[in-house]
Amino acid sequence: MDKRKTLRLHYFLLSFSAAFFFISLMFLFLITTVHPDSPQEVMQPATEEEPYIPDEGDALTVLLFGVDSADAVARTYILARFDPVGRGVRVAVFPPQTLMASGQREETLSEAYRYGGARYTRDALAEHLNLPIHRYARISLSGFVTAAQAVGNVEFDLEEELVLSDGDFAVQLYPGRQLLDGRKVAALIRSRDYPGGEIQRCQMVARLTCAIVDQRIDVVNSVLLDKIFETIINLVDTDISYTDYEERKAPARMLAEGDRPLGVAVAVEGELSADGERFVLPDTTLAALGRQFL
Repeated sequence: MDKRKTLRLHYFLLSFSAAFFFISLMFLFLITTVHPDSPQEVMQPATEEEPYIPDEGDALTVLLFGVDSADAVARTYILARFDPVGRGVRVAVFPPQTLMASGQREETLSEAYRYGGARYTRDALAEHLNLPIHRYARISLSGFVTAAQAVGNVEFDLEEELVLSDGDFAVQLYPGRQLLDGRKVAALIRSRDYPGGEIQRCQMVARLTCAIVDQRIDVVNSVLLDKIFETIINLVDTDISYTDYEERKAPARMLAEGDRPLGVAVAVEGELSADGERFVLPDTTLAALGRQFL
């Protein structure tokens, strides 16, 4: 491999990891931004003399899409609920083959995305789960480059040895607690070499997201917070606004001052069809998701 190609691939891996890091931070800044039951209410910014006291209306659920390019079908679907009252961040990652029934249609997540894009898929999943999903955010590789310099190592626990490929690289990970650099994070997110297939990849992404949230939440106290937000909002396609962010910084700061861990990876259990094209969520999983995301 020539030097130029090596540098380009290395830069891509850093960019991918950085973007995932930024998205996790974005949840902390943005997901608790608006009272979904009263969107017209104008909230006054909290002051240091008036400690923030959360209420049930502060919780918000967001569906995050990860796409390889702006016009590609999303391959990663992360549902995250930020709940200042419960002082937790719940994360569930769905395989693209997850089957949904909404209206008169029956389709997988990837089919819904191909048919109607991010908003349509968000609404279809909300209907299938019978849960409110208030916002969406989508990021593609074109936004990763800008975030590349912000990537940092992530501490992560593995229960088993994994050998994963990501492009021309092979990454070997050993059991136990370790530091993941950008290359290893990218492999964990993108690789198709998991012994347990797509289901295991989704479980790993959920755990990794929780780890990033717990280890990076302190950035909400940074003097550069506004600049970080401006970077994020220009990298993603989302229906979360700058006004939302300004009005509701307090919940994220309250979470940062609390105990860890905040992140909770919620299991998405189901049955994969013999041809691998459909992943069906049983009633027990739908009920469990309802308890975690309501």
